Amino acid sequence: MVYYAPIYKKLGKRIAELQQLKSLSQQELAHKAGMSPANLWEVINGRRNITVKTAASIADALGVELAELFRF
Repeated sequence: MVYYAPIYKKLGKRIAELQQLKSLSQQELAHKAGMSPANLWEVINGRRNITVKTAASIADALGVELAELFRF
């Protein structure tokens, strides 16, 4: 059984919320963030631990400050 930390799920949910607010598809967001759609899917579903650098890339792609990703 694989355990995913609640923080990963919260972060993924927040990214998905911001993605919807910006009217971006997962593919568009992934492209803007410089990552594959499959990796972004894993992040959004709380299945991937990401680095600060990746979080910053996602925040930049969403046009928000990095801290905004962590406003649960």
